[in-house]
Amino acid sequence: ERYLKAYLEQAYEKDPITLKAKTEAAGFNFYVKASNGNAEAGIKLVEASISFLEDPENLNALKNFMPDTFVPNFKKLSDELIPLYKQRPIAEQNKKGETINKVEANNLLYTEILKICDHGKLIFAKDPINYPKFVWDTVVKLVGGERPTKLQGYVKDKATDLPIQGAEVESSDEVYMKVTDSEGRYEFAQIKSGTHSFTVTKDGYKLVNIEATLETGIARTVNVLLEKL
Repeated sequence: ERYLKAYLEQAYEKDPITLKAKTEAAGFNFYVKASNGNAEAGIKLVEASISFLEDPENLNALKNFMPDTFVPNFKKLSDELIPLYKQRPIAEQNKKGETINKVEANNLLYTEILKICDHGKLIFAKDPINYPKFVWDTVVKLVGGERPTKLQGYVKDKATDLPIQGAEVESSDEVYMKVTDSEGRYEFAQIKSGTHSFTVTKDGYKLVNIEATLETGIARTVNVLLEKL
């Protein structure tokens, strides 16, 4: 399609009004939508271009700019493209249908689990051992596991607020250690809950001590500002 448009621009470069009419006749008013995945626009673009190239008047105007092999190659590619464009809406519809089915299945499962929890809490209302097993949060943890406990943040220059790459964030017990990336970011993706002490160091900067109390399954952000020596 881009080649065809280039040939048209060469043929009618001195006649912008005719160029506009010819590019529209060749279907280029559908080009933007087709490029963005609109199947209907893609089919219209290809069909209009084929119709345009089958007109002897148009072929005669382009003969000095367009190679002889262009039209047969264009038609061959079009024969392959049109079926693909026609299949796309079907594939998109199937995908939407699958998504709806998944949502409905999840909603049904959620409803059934809530019923089980309600019945279990009634049955074991006076049983401190079994009652907690029918609490929704407990069910979620059993199915999905505990969310990881995280510590994350950014280390920046105190004066400029720019990120500091290569700063070391190390726990006082030397169990955990990370080096900041190009954005000054550090992250401990898996870390024990509780209170931890860290030192933050970087050549040319004053050492900083930080303390973070972490809760199980919670991501906590602690940002650090370093001051130059």
